Amino acid sequence: MNAYETVIVVDPSLDESGVEKKLEKLAEVVKRNNGRMAAIDRWGRRKMSYPINNRHEGTYVCLQFFAEAGAPKDLTRVIQLDEHILRHLIVRGHIQTISAEPAAAEPAARPEPGPAGPPANPPSPEHRTSSSPGPAQAGRDPSAEGVPPPAPPSPPDAGAA
Repeated sequence: MNAYETVIVVDPSLDESGVEKKLEKLAEVVKRNNGRMAAIDRWGRRKMSYPINNRHEGTYVCLQFFAEAGAPKDLTRVIQLDEHILRHLIVRGHIQTISAEPAAAEPAARPEPGPAGPPANPPSPEHRTSSSPGPAQAGRDPSAEGVPPPAPPSPPDAGAA
């Protein structure tokens, strides 16, 4: 058996008992395919991103179930024939327990400010420009470290033309 998750958007003109009848019908399709419902999560009435069939809101429901491989095809057929289900999406995969409850109000752990160090990924020398020295070169005098400064570029050879 495979794990599946289906999200459906039901016409908002349907009352709660109408939505329940639709869910019972979908659960029956799952049972016909040797499946079982794992969870039904009602997300409620929400505004949609864009209108579907001149509807700006829909009732969202998430169904999680285990069933044979043919169940999504049968479920899709039943959903497409139902004019009150505006949209649906069926995905196969690992089922996690989902909840529409907000997360606990614990303060997020913030890193303590420490001494400013070099950046984690300093730019490579070929990406640096002469007007912006890298962190290792800022404020240093190369001659003080015993390293001679780079030679200036040689002028083009006048006799080669």
